[in-house]
Amino acid sequence: MKTLFWIPPWFAHGDPFFFQNCLRKHLIPQANILAGVGFQVDLVLPELMAGARALIDSRIRVIDLDAAACLTLGAGRADPSVTLYQQPEHGLTQHIQAGLRSMLAEAYDCILLWETPVPFLERMYPDTLIVHQMPGAFSRAPYPHTVTFDPQGLFRHGTLFTEADTIRNQPSGSEIRELVETFKQISRSTMAELQPFRRRDLDASGRWKSLQLVPLQVSAHYAFMADTGFGSQAEFLLHVLNRADPEAGLVVTQYITPKIQDAILTPELSTQLRSRWPNLIHRPEFDRIPGISQYLTSLVDEVVTCSSSVALQAMVWHRRLRVIQPTFLAPHASGTEPFDVLQREQDATLGFMLGRHQVLARRVVEDAGFLTALLEELVARRRAGRTGINALVPFHQIDPDYNQDLMVRFNAGRAAKDLGGGNESFAASHRERSRFTKACAEPGIKAISFDVFDTLLRRPTETPADLYRFLDPAAARVADGRVEDFSRIRLQAELQVRESSTQGEITLEEIYGHIGSQYGLDAVTLQRLQDLEISTELQLSWSSFFGQSDKGWVVNFSGRVRAAARSCSAIDIPALSAVAPGCRSW
Repeated sequence: MKTLFWIPPWFAHGDPFFFQNCLRKHLIPQANILAGVGFQVDLVLPELMAGARALIDSRIRVIDLDAAACLTLGAGRADPSVTLYQQPEHGLTQHIQAGLRSMLAEAYDCILLWETPVPFLERMYPDTLIVHQMPGAFSRAPYPHTVTFDPQGLFRHGTLFTEADTIRNQPSGSEIRELVETFKQISRSTMAELQPFRRRDLDASGRWKSLQLVPLQVSAHYAFMADTGFGSQAEFLLHVLNRADPEAGLVVTQYITPKIQDAILTPELSTQLRSRWPNLIHRPEFDRIPGISQYLTSLVDEVVTCSSSVALQAMVWHRRLRVIQPTFLAPHASGTEPFDVLQREQDATLGFMLGRHQVLARRVVEDAGFLTALLEELVARRRAGRTGINALVPFHQIDPDYNQDLMVRFNAGRAAKDLGGGNESFAASHRERSRFTKACAEPGIKAISFDVFDTLLRRPTETPADLYRFLDPAAARVADGRVEDFSRIRLQAELQVRESSTQGEITLEEIYGHIGSQYGLDAVTLQRLQDLEISTELQLSWSSFFGQSDKGWVVNFSGRVRAAARSCSAIDIPALSAVAPGCRSW
């Protein structure tokens, strides 16, 4: 296939080297692997990016754009993106077409590019597949690194906007439902372990009836400038503050990365704004945590934004979304719909994004077989006239193991380093989990056997016997005072039954039978004591990383893995399943 890689010759965000990172780490690797499998590849290389030439495969035809050509194409504009995005029929489009006509081939099967509007290419090659790429909503650790892979466009020109009603209301097959549930569960458990804040850190006195997250963005982005009507993040923030419920706390975060910083909330400005709007919540440490907004979505009740992808991340927790201005997110805003409707629509949107719209980055920059198959199917669908969401390909149709691969690409270790710098214990724990998950994915694995407590389940006690102390007051009441110091009695009974057993493992019934014979307790009282222990265990236990539900880490391996846990004396498998449904008895 004849393929073109387009790199804009103009500035972005005021930075002439803005596209250099995606060129080196994404577009050139894609071009190289396609050239390696026999594609005819052209790559446009602006003079300012010429230092990347050494990375380009010699089989690729490089189309050089010198500084003069770059200025001529942009009609003297440093960045024409707003005009190209907002007014695709503008004379500038025809001007760029004319400048490129002699440089580019007469026809291409597909064109790949990164986060830039290209109405000139769309008009020069109306029958060509053009793949618009940009960071996915889940692109920052601990999430798997995903990339938007949209054959229609981005933002208000993209499929998430133009096909929003279909996406939100489409029925999902079992494979997509399982994909969404698994992704949500892993996301929630991973974020819970990484969480640098608690809700009371945001609202220590419980003053606010609700908390709303307001993630500020980048003022110089072309879609923000074109779609929001705001000239800056300050204008957007003042708009929100002026219209906010005074009884709702507004948790405001800023967009700060090593390459781009749009930070308006200095300590002085924060103090002044808070004197007028005491419900503004912004902590200085927010600015020191990369991707801080993604850690706060689980702690708030609603997300208020123009076009931040944090709104899409918040669907993992089924948070309500309030969208300011008619941006690409507007069709996904929440109204007064019942929660079950909200959940269904957000799950459908997550299924679309994860299953066919935002692909694992490594699959399209390292995996030649996957990338070529995906592009060939996208081209075939375009030539067959398929439109809307049917123009996109379910990733599991390209590789049946794709959904499994997505789940093992969570990177909590990297996120821990970003969060704390020195959190080596968490990073080491994550490496162990990654090894476990990859081992489970091996085709030869038939079953995994787990211990229950401190493996599938966690408890807030130093030793297992410490839990019996929680039983003392209630046990005395249940037995009408006939047993005192029940925690000692319970521990001694277990030790004595184990010592006399010839079967190896013992049961809860045997332990309580021994207590009954020693203290003359009737069957009803013994059952009540046994039920008390089980209910206390359930109240004080929670699912560990290895004990997530059967749509999570433990058994979501193409149906090949089931957790087989040895029943312990303190809790039976049916009761255990209420806390760790992934644990199944054999």
